[in-house]
Amino acid sequence: MKPFDYFAPTSLEEAFDIFQQHPGAQVLAGGTDLLVQAKERGRPIRALVSLRRIPGLDAVTENGVLSAG
Repeated sequence: MKPFDYFAPTSLEEAFDIFQQHPGAQVLAGGTDLLVQAKERGRPIRALVSLRRIPGLDAVTENGVLSAG
């Protein structure tokens, strides 16, 4: 697996800037599928963006509708 950039923004604005500056960047949410695909299937990762540090994006709930945050 080749090296890739990793970002952990602390605001949505910062995350949007990262995605604009790094086309093809992928959201890291657990990461197991992305890393397996990169290692075993040769799928390249250019940049990963973790949303864990952004307040309000740390949970997903379901009450008849899907809510993130």
